[in-house]
Amino acid sequence: MKVRLSRNAFAVMLANCIEVYKKEAFGLLVGRKSGGDIYVSNAVPCQAVHSSFNEVKAIGNRTEYLEDALTDILGSSTKVIGDYHSHPAWGNITPPLIPSDTDWGDMYGEGRQVYLIIAVNNNKRRVAWHNCRDGRLAGTFNNHKFDITAYGLNERTDYYEKSRVTLPPTIRRKLK
Repeated sequence: MKVRLSRNAFAVMLANCIEVYKKEAFGLLVGRKSGGDIYVSNAVPCQAVHSSFNEVKAIGNRTEYLEDALTDILGSSTKVIGDYHSHPAWGNITPPLIPSDTDWGDMYGEGRQVYLIIAVNNNKRRVAWHNCRDGRLAGTFNNHKFDITAYGLNERTDYYEKSRVTLPPTIRRKLK
């Protein structure tokens, strides 16, 4: 399974992670699933959250209200298919690229199609955006290094599997 990010979704997620860096960012993913691949057309940051360096939680039912509003606005052609959150660096602690126990619980509790975890570090050197052997997408932008890992729902097994994350080629060329 591949998770294909649009230019807009990619830009919004990076901007959200940079904006709240040292705390976790959180947002919803809008798109569709087609033929085994997931197409993320946009990302919508969630502002009504309690955030720290190692946790982000929605305030009350605000995320559900936002999801309902997006469904009403977008209609049936695209919908909320998942969410993303960041794992920021803290001091000398490198953020994990794997889901925490809480992350796994949220995945199975909410039952969306895809979850993205975005590890954010201080940038020590410039790295072109590229796919790693394990399927994650990595690169730098300004003063930050990003590793984006996806977990997609395999509908045959009902388990989340690590999935390959891709960008349109035009974005990669511009970010080199």
